[in-house]
Amino acid sequence: MWFQKQSPRRRAVVDEPTTRRDPLWKLTPWQARVTIGTVIFFLLALLIGFIPGRPARSGPRGLLQEPIFSPVHFTIPNELALAELRRQVRLRTPPILIPTDDGRVLASIARTLKTLPGQVAHAATLSDLPASVAQRFPEMSVAALAWLKQQAAPHHAASYQQLVQGLVTSLREHPVVTRTDFNRIAAGSASTVFLAPSKRSISINNLLILGTAQKSLAPWVATYFPVPVRKCFIQYLANLHQPTYTFDATATHRLAMANAAKVPATAIVFHRGELLIPAGRVLTAGDRQLLAAARQSYLQQLHTAHPWWTLLTRPARVAVLLLLSFILALYVISREHELRSITRLAAFAGLMLITLVTARLGQWLGLAHLTCLLALLPLLLAAIIFAIVSGGRLAWGLAAINALLVAWAVQRGLAFFITALAGMTVLTFSLAEIRTRSKLLKIGGLAALAMLVAILAQTLAAGLPMPAAAIHWPTLALRSPGQGLQRRMLMSVIAAMAATFLALGLLPLIERAFHVATAMTLLELSDTNHPLLRRMAIEAPGTFNHSLIVGIMAEAAARSVGANALLCRVGAYYHDIGKLVKPDYFIENMAGRPNRHDKLAPTMSHLIIIGHVKDGIELAHEFRLPAQVCNFIAEHHGTTLVEPFFHAARDQQAKQALTGGIHGQVAETDFRYPGPKPQSRETAIVMICDAVESTVRSLPEATAGRIESAAHQLIYKRLLDQQFERCDLTLVDLSKIEESIVRTLAGVYHGRLTYPKPLAVLRPA
Repeated sequence: MWFQKQSPRRRAVVDEPTTRRDPLWKLTPWQARVTIGTVIFFLLALLIGFIPGRPARSGPRGLLQEPIFSPVHFTIPNELALAELRRQVRLRTPPILIPTDDGRVLASIARTLKTLPGQVAHAATLSDLPASVAQRFPEMSVAALAWLKQQAAPHHAASYQQLVQGLVTSLREHPVVTRTDFNRIAAGSASTVFLAPSKRSISINNLLILGTAQKSLAPWVATYFPVPVRKCFIQYLANLHQPTYTFDATATHRLAMANAAKVPATAIVFHRGELLIPAGRVLTAGDRQLLAAARQSYLQQLHTAHPWWTLLTRPARVAVLLLLSFILALYVISREHELRSITRLAAFAGLMLITLVTARLGQWLGLAHLTCLLALLPLLLAAIIFAIVSGGRLAWGLAAINALLVAWAVQRGLAFFITALAGMTVLTFSLAEIRTRSKLLKIGGLAALAMLVAILAQTLAAGLPMPAAAIHWPTLALRSPGQGLQRRMLMSVIAAMAATFLALGLLPLIERAFHVATAMTLLELSDTNHPLLRRMAIEAPGTFNHSLIVGIMAEAAARSVGANALLCRVGAYYHDIGKLVKPDYFIENMAGRPNRHDKLAPTMSHLIIIGHVKDGIELAHEFRLPAQVCNFIAEHHGTTLVEPFFHAARDQQAKQALTGGIHGQVAETDFRYPGPKPQSRETAIVMICDAVESTVRSLPEATAGRIESAAHQLIYKRLLDQQFERCDLTLVDLSKIEESIVRTLAGVYHGRLTYPKPLAVLRPA
């Protein structure tokens, strides 16, 4: 169909090959692993940062230098006034008296008096009274006996019973108690008592004390009984050995507590800006309760007035952490040439997370006054570890990002970050070489001094202290610039010195964990009494002497370009330890003996020569030399050509070709060292020094001009051979290295004066 036909132009467009564009964010495998690790780090840091902490349990410590004012309007119960009111109520609670033996004493009195007329009705005289009656009523008189006999008559019995009942009722309203119970009742402030079980209230003045109630009983007895029997009845009642009522302490206490619980709480109202705690005193328990109440009211009113603010606080903190994690990832990717090891990166990330955990301990435990110490100490210790493992610039960047993360975790502002950064800057840029333990302590002192200066500068820059102590109410931590200055300075000094002491103790573990060697370890390895160096001095003296000279040359050359001079010297000492396996096959150890390579094929000689690299690495692992030193063994020849045996092999092949033997060309790759090429400036420097020293040693006369020419040619040859493409040596650095090598070798191979011989030697006798 016509509509299916395509124009030539359309076909051309369709037939054009489509070009695929690279994606905008194309990551290498290493960068992808760093990105995944950053996501994991972000999630763990987020968990650490959002574990809720406790508020300060004690509030600000020490003597308050400034007063504290209320942040909001709030009311608190007046605990002291309420406690006093309840105490008064408890004291005024009427004591509860219960009948003794459930009322048996009063019942016994009533029974005795009611049956008394019947017991004496048949007694003609007092001597005829029953023994029990004579014992109870020793004051019985003839008139009393006659009156009682009359009451025994039927027409008087009912009235007598009413009189006795009236007396017993009066005794119930006027209880007889012991002296002990009376004192306990009088100790309170109550003016009445309750009589159980009816809980009738009577005045405390109506109580009678057992043994001293005779005068008080006379009016009651006189009310009901005539004169003849009053004396004997009063004496009977006064001689009772049991109280009629007993004080019930348990029931009284229960009633007092119930009454005290009904007392309404009194409140104290504080207005915003009102003085809470005056300056010049140490916080008491009541002050701490007041601060806690102000904090709770502040948080409640903040949430009520600004709910959106409290809702956005956590997302904002998450966004800040995400930004810091992104910065950390970008920084690590930008330093790819220094941080290629994923294992080391994971160790650094773990160290940062441990720093975050330690920094937040103060908040988790409610120790806000120790937050500064618990945050600074791990920061400074981590900075020391970064400096030992990675060097100054990289360590400073990691430490700065770590300080930002800690400031985020503990919710401290710019002041904390500047203080920490001052100390970490001194530590990271001063720990390039730790040759002595005293140096680390001195650097710790300098870091403490730097932090003190930073704290003082920030305090002065903030102006005069605020009229009231600025408190971070969620944690009750002081935030005023002038508040707690001495404490902050003291905590900074303690953190700096503690970090250096911990670093001294942890130094062997740090070296083993991160596979690094500090200057102290390198100094130990530079001792010629090391087993490998002693063995080399005995079994391969030529190689030993060569290594010492190369060490001197490499150290001087490293200083000229700002490289690690000590590492270069130690690496040069051990770079040829593989020659200990077959020392006699190397020219410097032959000492005039026949050359063993004359009887070997060039390929076999080549294998023996390059084998000292592999043998050296095995010896280094056997004696547990650091990885930095092992790098010198593997890289000091790079992938250079073993020229003597390569040319010998070519000559041998040419002769065989002339005689009709094997044709073809000897490949250079078959006569090169396995490598790798130098990965650092230090190993490249030792490569140059090793080659120049060997060449100069073979010169018939090592003059300054010949040394300079040999050094220049060898460096130029290594440069053309691309041996320096993986290290950051520049042409300027190579020029400085050449000058240093020439100067050092000119001193080693300097000319000497020819002293004239004595005449006696010139003229034989």
